[in-house]
Amino acid sequence: EDLSNKLREEFKENVIKDAVQESLISPNVRADDKPDFRIVGQVFDTYWIIEYKNSMYIIDQHAAHEKVNYEKYLKQFKENGVDKQYLNPPVVISLNGQAEAVVNEYKDNLDKFGYEIENFGDKEYIIRSVPYNLLNLDYADVLQEFIGKLDSNMGSLTNDTINDRIATMSCKAAIKGNMAISEREANELVSTLLTLDDPFNCPHGRPTMIEISKKDMERKFKRIV
Repeated sequence: EDLSNKLREEFKENVIKDAVQESLISPNVRADDKPDFRIVGQVFDTYWIIEYKNSMYIIDQHAAHEKVNYEKYLKQFKENGVDKQYLNPPVVISLNGQAEAVVNEYKDNLDKFGYEIENFGDKEYIIRSVPYNLLNLDYADVLQEFIGKLDSNMGSLTNDTINDRIATMSCKAAIKGNMAISEREANELVSTLLTLDDPFNCPHGRPTMIEISKKDMERKFKRIV
């Protein structure tokens, strides 16, 4: 049984890693539009050091990926809806009366968020799709939490609620700290991040990067005063 659990966890980690890497490898920025930066290296399997515009930046790979995901998901939501990944096989969940009411009230909105869900008889529902690159494999728990958040806003889906849900999705789909990615993948991530209008904070307010200018560094080493 211990071996079975260990293999299951290893499989889950590999699925998550593969999905994250797929989302990073896909070029998001045209070659002509790529910022001119240089990757110096990585520390603590989490922070990437780059040289860009006469400054050194230390970039948190999780916060950076969360920010990139957020902007992508928000744009998709406003246009045709968040890209979906279909589950094979679909996941069946049971909902209580209040959760059913939320699903029925927000069915079209759930679809725009990437959740395709339909009644399977009585209080059971089938989850046919989830947001693309949503890496948490316990889709039932993810959807239940999502429904619970919508429940508190029953009757009105405000912009704040939409932004909050997309921020949560973006966090779940992001590369984590201490999760290895290649320099090529980091290059794509940083390229996309630096082309955003506001690349400096993730949707939850954490900094994506810390800047140390060349001048500040020279002052630290007393090369200039």
